[in-house]
Amino acid sequence: MNRRETSALSSAVLLASLVLAGALALPAQRTQPVSNTQTIVQPQQSKSGFGKPETVIGVLTVVKPEEGLVVITRSGPSEPATTQLVGTETRDRKTNEVVKTDAVTATPGPGETKYRFRVTAHSLLKAGSQRVSLSELTQFQNQPATVHFVPERSGNFVLGLEVSQ
Repeated sequence: MNRRETSALSSAVLLASLVLAGALALPAQRTQPVSNTQTIVQPQQSKSGFGKPETVIGVLTVVKPEEGLVVITRSGPSEPATTQLVGTETRDRKTNEVVKTDAVTATPGPGETKYRFRVTAHSLLKAGSQRVSLSELTQFQNQPATVHFVPERSGNFVLGLEVSQ
């Protein structure tokens, strides 16, 4: 092959690559109009690529600022049933090993679902109308809370969390 043929072949390969890349380009995400009755906060562009923003309403049961973790618990008849186990164990005082286990009873518990969320520096945390830090949020455990979040492969990331006072 001479130089001209090599140059023409390189140009043809480049042109074919560009056409293929253009054909495979993903369409832009469409945003839906927000109505006054919509409860979910929709960002302009979701960078997650995995899920759309969602909202969970429940009780703030766990706050771990050192791990950037909050847990919201929802209870009620619409949640999956749980089972409560009750039993006692006798342990050796020296080795702390189980010596004897009394009968364990299983009873139906309330329907309950726990949701784990990751809090980042971009999460908006509010108690009433005031902004709070994650460490300040620990004083509001066992209070009703609403969480707006985006589900991603690496966890549910909080966009906003509001605790009722």
